[in-house]
Amino acid sequence: MVDHCTFNADPTCGLFVAGFVMVSCSFPFIFVRCFGCPAAGTWPEFGYYVPFIAVSQVGWACVQISHLALIGHLASSQSENTELVSYRYDCHQSSNSSTELFVGWVDPRVGSGWVQIFPLVEPAGPIASQASASRRG
Repeated sequence: MVDHCTFNADPTCGLFVAGFVMVSCSFPFIFVRCFGCPAAGTWPEFGYYVPFIAVSQVGWACVQISHLALIGHLASSQSENTELVSYRYDCHQSSNSSTELFVGWVDPRVGSGWVQIFPLVEPAGPIASQASASRRG
């Protein structure tokens, strides 16, 4: 992508750079404890994380759009274009599946009922009712 941006004045290069900067600056803060939030409560913590997540998602979309636009420059025919898009989709699905398998292997609680990740959301449904009852005692 860097060679493409350096030698060709393509408008998608600006989109790629903007997305890269947005993701690079916001993504680390998603996994860092909120400064001063444990004493303040849940809503300030929510207000802390939402902007970082939103900026990270917009940046990620910018990078992905620039990558999709680059496929048109790399492929010389429609069949090559289709092939590159299918490879991209295959890699995307494989990475999602492997991530889910890894998380399930590292933390087996994920597949065994309700795991309350975000405390603002109250569980609903039969599994959640059992989990709520077991927490109460």
